This record gives sequence, structure tokens and C-alpha cells, in this order.
Amino acid sequence: MIEFVKRQAKRWRTFFAHDIWHADFYRYPKIRKYLHHQFMLATLVFRAFWADRFIDSASALVFTSLFAIVPFLAVIFYFMKWLGWQHLLAPVLTFLLSPLGRRGSSELISEINIYVENSDLSVLGGIGSLFLIISLLFIISSIETAFNQIWKAKKGRAWYRSLVDYSVIFLIGPLLVLAVLGTLFSAKGQLLFSHLPQFAFLNRLPALLLPTFVSLAAFSYILAFIPNTRVRWKSALVGSLVGTILWNIGNWVFATFIVEYYSSGPQAQIYARLAVLPLFLLWMFYGWTVLLFAAQVSYAHQNLYKLIWQQKHPYIGTMFHEMIGLKILLRVHQQYELYKISSSEENLSDYFHIPEDVINRTAQRLVDLGYLLLLSGHDRCYLPAHPCDKVFVSDVLYTLRVTGCGRERSHRNIDRLTDSLCFRLNKRLGYHLKKITMRDLLDKL
Repeated sequence: MIEFVKRQAKRWRTFFAHDIWHADFYRYPKIRKYLHHQFMLATLVFRAFWADRFIDSASALVFTSLFAIVPFLAVIFYFMKWLGWQHLLAPVLTFLLSPLGRRGSSELISEINIYVENSDLSVLGGIGSLFLIISLLFIISSIETAFNQIWKAKKGRAWYRSLVDYSVIFLIGPLLVLAVLGTLFSAKGQLLFSHLPQFAFLNRLPALLLPTFVSLAAFSYILAFIPNTRVRWKSALVGSLVGTILWNIGNWVFATFIVEYYSSGPQAQIYARLAVLPLFLLWMFYGWTVLLFAAQVSYAHQNLYKLIWQQKHPYIGTMFHEMIGLKILLRVHQQYELYKISSSEENLSDYFHIPEDVINRTAQRLVDLGYLLLLSGHDRCYLPAHPCDKVFVSDVLYTLRVTGCGRERSHRNIDRLTDSLCFRLNKRLGYHLKKITMRDLLDKL
């Protein structure tokens, strides 16, 4: 029995480490191919989520949120009071804080209502307003840093872009959401549905569908705009769908079991009225974990073929390095000859389904060798350094091979033998390819 378990464990380890990535799934039937893709996607997401320690990132975001939540709520509540929407706050908070239980949510709502009534940003002054803005930028930049780490973004937004983008995302967006939810959950909103007796089931629709739609819209909005890179809406929607399902399941478990445990179980004797504090912290931690997990799903969905390529090729040998370099050079020449445009690393990565870091290393080698020109700017874009009829394939392959071979130690006899063999190989290769230029390859495309 023990030997059988060991064999099965070894078999599954081999499957996840090698077989799943090297299977010829392109020849599978559509349904099997789709299921295989989803299985690879789930494997990549869970592996990256644990390897990159996003649980620790979620804990750090909870800690950061505790500092910025009060200034953030102060700004939101001040604008609601200024717009005359403070009466919409109670039904919205009842809806949003429902996972904390009736007792916990009622205590928080009463304190928040008192806070709103007494809020007045006009008494802050210049230093207080500056501190308020810095606190908001601090929490939002922390979120962007976590998302950029997932998306492998090289740098964050500039401060002026952060100020404009975050104002739209975290001020105007929440105000509109609060206005819509407050109207639907208020007495006037319920009265609107009550006037439709032939559609009496509509009275239950807000409570049944709104949590799902609001979560889906919020996740999609955050996943699409927070990372400092281009996120496709389809990938953001897939991540938001997974995040919404996990969020609603977690809220149901939270309201059904965890709140009951803290309010009436053994922990109630310890925490008493302070039980809402650990509940709120645990709820925030789960929310950040779900959000980071949804971002990882979006990233894996958008870059699935690149990540599969990375799993298939953990190490890049010399010949494979030459092949990638020749592909990049040929694509850059093709784009310039046909459309007179440059080729960015992102476009090259999407075209070949190769990770951007591999494209970056190889393209930089071609720049150093004088075959490509690197344009200045935020996006790394490349142009041909020479006309295509002046670039010989044999020269490209030879220089890539020679510059890719470094020596850490000197072994004279072995070096002499291998150098002579490589020289004969390169000479024979150059003899067969000496007349082939990039123009000849472009004509065959």
C-alpha cells in the first residue's frame, strides 16, 4: 500500500512538473483542449500565488489599510454630505457590512453615521489636507505595487498620473456606486419595485443580484486600471468572475459560521463587545487575498501561452538563443519594411508567445552587437540598424554564438579542442549561409 502511494505521488509530481506542459494539446479535441488549458491555468495561478508569497502581501495591505481607511472614508463621506447624499449611507453600509453579522454591522454603522455627521474637512487646514492626500496616495500606491509585482510591470506611475488616475478610480467611482446602491436599497427604490405587482419577484432581485453585479463591476474596474500595464478586458473579466465567486462564497461562510463563532461561541467570552475588531481584520484580510488572487488569474489568463513556454523552456541553450535572436531580428525588419514602424518588446512578446524578459535579454544583445537600434522612451522599441539586404544570416548567428559563450575558468587543452571544433562548424555554417541576407528571408514570408 505504501509503495502504491509513493508511485502515485511520483507520477503526479512528474505530471505537474513535466507532462502537463509537454503534452501535444494542440491536437486534442476542442473540449479536451479547453479543459487542459484551464487545468494549466489553475496550476500556474496556484503555483505563482504561493511562490510569490501573496498571503504576506495581503497581510501587509491590511496593515496599510488601517492607516488610510479613516482619511479615505473622511473624503468620501464629506463629499456625500456636501452632495446631500448622507441619507443613502445607512442602507449601503448595511448591505456592504452584512458579512460581519447584524450585531457587528450595526455597531460599526452607528459609529460611522456619527463620524459622518461630525466630519468637516474645512477645519483641516493646509497641513491636514496634505496629510490626507499623502495617506490616500500611500494606500493606493501600495495596491499598485502589489499589482505591478503580479504583472511584472517594470515601473509604477508618475506622481502626477497617480494623482489624476487615483482620483477618478477611488473618489468618483465609489461615489457613483454608493449613489446607485443607496437609491436601490432606500425606501424610494423599494417603492419603485412595489408598484409592479405583476412582477412581484422583482422585489427580491436587488438582494439577490446586486451583490454579484457590484462585486463583478468593482473587481473588473480595479483589475483593469490599477496595474501600470495594458490589461485586456477579457482577462480582467475572467479574473473578476473568479474573484466575485470567491468573495460571495467567503462572505456567506463568514456570515454563517465565523461570525456565529465569535458572537456566541467560546471566543465570545474573551472578546465580548470587541469581537467586531478581529472580525473586521479577518474580513479585510480575506478581501485583499481574493483581490490579489483575482489579479493573478487575470495575469495568467492574458499571458497563458508565454507562461507555458516558460515552463517548457526553463533553460535556454545556445542554439535556442540564436533562434530567438534570429526571430526577433526578422520580425523587426518585417515591421519596418512593411509598415515603417518600430517593434516594442510587448508586441514581440505577444507575437512569439515568449516572456518579455527573454525578449529583453536577446534584443539587448542584438543592440549591443549593432544589429538593432533601441529607441528612447517608456516602452522599449527597436528599429533595424542596417538595411535588410546588408545583414547576413551567417554573421548574425556567428556573433550571437560567440558572444553567448563565456568562460569562468581557463582549461587550455579543452578550450583549444572545443574552439577548433566550433571554428570548423562556424566555417561550414558560414559557407552554406554566406549569401543569405535578411532580405532573402523576408521575401520568403
